[in-house]
Amino acid sequence: MAKRNNERLIKDFGEFKKCVKAFEEHEPRDSMYKVASVIISYYFDKEENPLKNKGISVADGIGVLLLTWNQAFYNNYGTFNFCELDECIKSNREKIKKFRERNILSLSDSDKDKIDTLFKSFLKSLQANRIRFGEENKSKGNRKSKDDLLHLLELEGLLNKKISSSTTLREIYEIIEKESGNTRGLGFGSSNDKKDYNDKKDYIEITISEFGMDIQNVLEERKLITKSPISVAKALHLLCPDFFPPWDNKIKEACGYWYKPEKSPKKYCEEYFEFMGKIKEKVANLCEETRGGEYRNNEADYRCLEGCIRKELEIENKKTLLKLIDECLYAKYTKGWCGNKN
Repeated sequence: MAKRNNERLIKDFGEFKKCVKAFEEHEPRDSMYKVASVIISYYFDKEENPLKNKGISVADGIGVLLLTWNQAFYNNYGTFNFCELDECIKSNREKIKKFRERNILSLSDSDKDKIDTLFKSFLKSLQANRIRFGEENKSKGNRKSKDDLLHLLELEGLLNKKISSSTTLREIYEIIEKESGNTRGLGFGSSNDKKDYNDKKDYIEITISEFGMDIQNVLEERKLITKSPISVAKALHLLCPDFFPPWDNKIKEACGYWYKPEKSPKKYCEEYFEFMGKIKEKVANLCEETRGGEYRNNEADYRCLEGCIRKELEIENKKTLLKLIDECLYAKYTKGWCGNKN
């Protein structure tokens, strides 16, 4: 499908201002973003961090935001593993610190490999930590096929002669529970109501982190693990608010990028880097329109431009240009509060 013209993302400064105002009217506090930003700031910008003594980590800060901003995804597929996210942040800390010092106008093609590596790391650590298998012999919605479940049970040594493709999920779970006494990482559930039972609404759920890496690699190869490029972009934006722009599905679609769970990490990385280029261009356009001339690509000038735009928008708090652009796109494409999507 053809990508939309970047100029149409935000028509001009007038539309930008109108949409940011619409966001302010509908989301006046933006509380989760503020709380998450403060937690992360303590870890990267403060010499003393009282939060460590309270057991609050950077992953907690990101979780505060993602479990509200991307609530639908994690409700549907299961939350991410906080320990894995903590490890991802620790192992990439130096890269994050360097990007945290930059703004998006400094983005260049030479950054692509580093951004791709970072994006892939977060794509894995922020993936859903749950897989649900349904009665159907093909994947449907947020439920994977029974055949995939049987393959997993075979690898775990839990498949026996009493279990076949005709055995219901409830029966499978009861057999495993009775004969092996080991249901670690497995759970049984149902979306049935009490009056009208239908075994096709039953499911067996696994917790990915409860299994060894050999099984996790198989799940990865069979594309059974659901990943969220939306969460990755939001997390990276929190960590580096002047360099990485956030997005959501509606904003992605406005750029011609459609969410498909079966996409490869490489494809997600390509789309996000292209998106960063579009936002860089849009920031430059807005800066030039506000100043009445070309911008100079340095930190001092960027901050001056940022202040000018906040003043023009009559916004007192210190939101970054990328946050303001995200508010504009969210108001226009995600919520339809302003502007013309076409």
